[in-house]
Amino acid sequence: MKTQYVVETCTFHGLTKQRRWHRVHTGPSLMDCNAYVGSTIASMYAHWRPERALDLFRVRGVRTSA
Repeated sequence: MKTQYVVETCTFHGLTKQRRWHRVHTGPSLMDCNAYVGSTIASMYAHWRPERALDLFRVRGVRTSA
């Protein structure tokens, strides 16, 4: 089994601001996914505090068959 890494970002819904996670990037390594998150934060969330923008992303390892 091979591990592939997925970057997900969240959106907030409803009165309770429930998080929903959406897959935005799939990469072969954790380093690749962290680079994607870093470049996205630098380009889209430059006006935010970096630690606040990091809360919008998560990286998960997903096992695939191959």
